[in-house]
Amino acid sequence: MSEIFNKIGTELNFQSAAIIVGCAILMGAVIALIYRFTHRNEGFSSQFMVTLVMVPTVISLIIMLIGSNLATAFSIAGVFSLIRYRSTPGNPKDLTYVLMAVGIGVACGTGYVGYGAFFVVVVGLLMIVLDAVHFGSHDNGAFNLRVTIPESINYDGLFDEVMKECTSSFKLRGVMTTNFGTLYEMRYTVKLKKGVSTRDFMDKIRALNGNLDVIMTLAPTEKAEQW
Repeated sequence: MSEIFNKIGTELNFQSAAIIVGCAILMGAVIALIYRFTHRNEGFSSQFMVTLVMVPTVISLIIMLIGSNLATAFSIAGVFSLIRYRSTPGNPKDLTYVLMAVGIGVACGTGYVGYGAFFVVVVGLLMIVLDAVHFGSHDNGAFNLRVTIPESINYDGLFDEVMKECTSSFKLRGVMTTNFGTLYEMRYTVKLKKGVSTRDFMDKIRALNGNLDVIMTLAPTEKAEQW
């Protein structure tokens, strides 16, 4: 059993390099599949999956070539410092998969393929379990509400009765003009009472705002203020 965690090869040769690179590719593919599984509902990026396969492979090759040569390590670090990545902010959870890929690449590159496989199993199962139990997710029933109102209607307290009737909490976030000042847009955070459907709630709002636009979207984790 302990032989599985032994280092592959004491010096670089084609056979050990082929085993290391092959294992890095295989483990990267496993990470990519775990990423796809845990993002099946929210959507996944095929390009990111390719990246998760390539990162362990590239890092393992770099680690093998560097070996114990400190001068080469600093030279490669200088080259990588010139690289700039430009991307939009993504899901913070994706950072975990990148770190997994890097860790596997380091483990395989140093010859400890067994530890890399152990790392994939432990962290991969942990990610699947956390996704299955929806760890850290919120379902507080809060919505962002945007209501358009004609300029001719006095909006002060216009929706208070409907809010108290249909919501357990609400807060007016702001008021702004739209359409060159001919319309107002009011923004609320609301939490509907149990048994109140979004359709019924929106119909009651539409009856007061002249049947103009009413938009409801899921709110972030911040709760609406209790009234």
